Amino acid sequence: SSYRRRRFVRAPAEYLTGYHPQSQFEIKMPPSHFLDAVGDWARKGISEEGVQKLADRIEADQEIDPLFLDVDIGRGKVVAHEGRHRAVAAERLGIETVPVLVFIYRSREGNVPGGYEEATPARIARAKQILGRGF
Repeated sequence: SSYRRRRFVRAPAEYLTGYHPQSQFEIKMPPSHFLDAVGDWARKGISEEGVQKLADRIEADQEIDPLFLDVDIGRGKVVAHEGRHRAVAAERLGIETVPVLVFIYRSREGNVPGGYEEATPARIARAKQILGRGF
């Protein structure tokens, strides 16, 4: 049998790209880096059945929604995410990078309400710095 390079076919996911579009940017990152960014518990509570279903869809070249991270540039950390199962499935299949939507977020500080902020070049640079690994 011939070797076929596996890839992550990104779904359009308008429900994500249309959510605070001014506050997001997209990067490609290794699945292990995504899991590291989520934190210590990223691999806990993973459904093996869910991972296998996603792996089967990836191998069949079906579209998969991008992963996402909310990066709080004030606190310097990831505060929300979605995509742990997709990342684990991609990692197990040896996929080098996955598409990740990064949302710029700032937590409430005193009387200043938190929320999504415009993805300016400086804020994007800060988010990439928080995520590390040369993005």
